[in-house]
Amino acid sequence: MKNVEGAEGARIMFKAGDIVEILPPFRDEGDDNFTWQVLADEDKGRVDICPVDIPLRIKPIYKVQTSQIRLVLAMEPEIPAC
Repeated sequence: MKNVEGAEGARIMFKAGDIVEILPPFRDEGDDNFTWQVLADEDKGRVDICPVDIPLRIKPIYKVQTSQIRLVLAMEPEIPAC
C-alpha cells in the first residue's frame, strides 16, 4: 500500500482494498473509530465500504458516494508475473 497525498481537487478512482475515511459531514457517531475498506472498485461514483476492525462475524456493508469519503491508503496494483 502507498500513502496518498493527492493534489487538492484531484479526482481519485477508488479501488478494492483502498483504506478510506468518511468525511465529517457524513459521519455517524463513532464512524471515526473504525478503519474503512473499499470492497469493490468504484462504479458510477459509488463504492461499498466496510469497517474492517469491527468485532462481528457478519460485517456491515455501506454503499456511499465517493464525494462522502477520502482516500487514506491506496492499494498498489498487482503486476502480473511474466
